[in-house]
Amino acid sequence: MRHDPSSTRGPARAGLLTRAVLVVLGLALIALATVAGINVVGSRMSANAAEALTSNLRAASAKDADLNGLLALQKQTDSQFATVLGMKGVLLPSVREPAQRNASTSLRLTKLIEKQLNGSQSSSTSQSTASPSPTSSSTSTSSQSLTDEQRQEIEKLLKSNSSTGSSSSPTPTTSSSSGGSVRPW
Repeated sequence: MRHDPSSTRGPARAGLLTRAVLVVLGLALIALATVAGINVVGSRMSANAAEALTSNLRAASAKDADLNGLLALQKQTDSQFATVLGMKGVLLPSVREPAQRNASTSLRLTKLIEKQLNGSQSSSTSQSTASPSPTSSSTSTSSQSLTDEQRQEIEKLLKSNSSTGSSSSPTPTTSSSSGGSVRPW
């Protein structure tokens, strides 16, 4: 009776080349999934920052805008866009390009607010040194409002942001089964 060596072995193993190809394919799939995940996160962060920018633009266009508070919010928005654009090497153009346009708009709004604050602070400083009276504090708060030219620029930014923002993020829909909460899908 002869002993058959193939009957004592377990199932046949794939060759070394086949295993190497499978490992490479697995690593490529992991890399692709990572890039896709980064794009999903970048898209959500960009949409949140665009929403904050739109809110800041609306607040800035109001006659009684609190420019100090608005500047703080706007710097946070700029930081959110900077975080998104930090991933621009792996972001798809459909995520990266709207984020870059919105970041540019956000920086212009920040500069406008800073310019207005610097102008109002220098005018309130000169007024308070010229006549230190109780009315100088009310003058400084009223001079913090935007000029008509700056208000028009903000309106233009708001219009350009709303036209680009609608194509960059999906429109949330409400779901009746979840009690009317907003869902991004």
